[in-house]
Amino acid sequence: MPTRIQTQPEPNSSSARWMDDHKFIQHSETLMNLLNIMGGEFTTDSVDVPFPEDLYKQAEYLPTDDTIWFILQTLDKIAELFDGELDSVWNEKKVEIFLSVLNSQSDGLQSCVTAQKKNSKNLQMYFKRPHNQVLKRMAYSAHAWELVRKEVRTHLMRLVLLGSATENSI
Repeated sequence: MPTRIQTQPEPNSSSARWMDDHKFIQHSETLMNLLNIMGGEFTTDSVDVPFPEDLYKQAEYLPTDDTIWFILQTLDKIAELFDGELDSVWNEKKVEIFLSVLNSQSDGLQSCVTAQKKNSKNLQMYFKRPHNQVLKRMAYSAHAWELVRKEVRTHLMRLVLLGSATENSI
């Protein structure tokens, strides 16, 4: 599935409705459930790529619009990770549904962003690491994908925390 291209919506008075209606949380729960059933038990192994805790901490203190932009960028980077060679790793239909919900989540968040934002270079650099240091280095093996799935779960959990705080501030 090709990676989505981000476009900025025209601001409108109902732009935050998607967050107000708690659709972010609903979609996040669906994503977590799909991620859980895509593979077996989560591996106890860890990746050699430190989680970008500092980026999430910074995002907590950003204005609401910028926090939503951070969440949106992170979801799009997750989608890009799953654009790789995972032909025989998981059930193709489950992956398609996961990516569809992920894109729907991004579309909803995009309706909440009111101005053009710059992409975070630090976030872009972070997401290159799981791709290069895990997937490529491990030849896109099933184990490499399971490590990435575990990392994505951590990101989704952190994004729920950020999104919940953002929903409460709108």
